[in-house]
Amino acid sequence: MQMKSEAESKQLEAPGAGIPWLEKKLIHLALSLLAMFKDKDALADLFLTESDKMITLVEQFEDEELTKRVLIDRLRGIEDSSRDWSAMMTLEHLNIVNDGLIGVITTLLNTEGTGEDLPVVKIEDVKPSEDAGVEMIDAFALNNQEVLDRLVKIHSIRSSATHYHPWFGEFNAKQWMCLMAVHMKLHRKQIEKILDGQN
Repeated sequence: MQMKSEAESKQLEAPGAGIPWLEKKLIHLALSLLAMFKDKDALADLFLTESDKMITLVEQFEDEELTKRVLIDRLRGIEDSSRDWSAMMTLEHLNIVNDGLIGVITTLLNTEGTGEDLPVVKIEDVKPSEDAGVEMIDAFALNNQEVLDRLVKIHSIRSSATHYHPWFGEFNAKQWMCLMAVHMKLHRKQIEKILDGQN
């Protein structure tokens, strides 16, 4: 009988359990520095670059490989509960998150103070469906184009209004935009690991 690996035997944490405290602090610092040194166009370019990389990557694989769940080692910035997804589950997660983030960004740019009219961000609410299929590729491409179209219409990303992130605290619009771009890069790495695990 084949023994399960240590990773396969491990009970994953519940959705919304979060990431280690020090990891939160380091990511918060990195996002704050990115917000200081990158402008809106640079962040939009990073978002688009990561989108293109993911689409190019998944188009090289068969449907059954894209929908197969693969348990990977946890990447920094990803919850334990999110490390057994398929590539298509990851794209669906990005669609959910990017829809929410562009909404947060545009709302903060049109308000003062706090984004109290925005819904509370809950990590457990942005998990994908287990049966996400290859239709996610087209949905991902379309969703990303819509996000970029909305970013292009933003003339200035400066705003003092903030909204609370459950891991990183109060973020202004530009910090949320940094999070959106870096989040894309993080999950591109996750997809690479998932698809590497097919071999």
